Amino acid sequence: MHNLNYIELANEALPEDVYKGALFNDVRIAYKKEIKLGETVKCKYTFEDNKHIVVVKSEDDTVTHAIIELS
Repeated sequence: MHNLNYIELANEALPEDVYKGALFNDVRIAYKKEIKLGETVKCKYTFEDNKHIVVVKSEDDTVTHAIIELS
């Protein structure tokens, strides 16, 4: 997947109130494992330490593909 695809995943995972009013100064993506064509992933959103965090995991939660931090 291309970097922009990870940003799109993060945007889809953000709650609507965050997504609509947010201006992020810093975006960090920690790539852990490649997402392969046809693979299903899920995103989990949390807010910690003034950062919006989206973790991209495999459908069965066994593999972390990326951690995206927006602040």
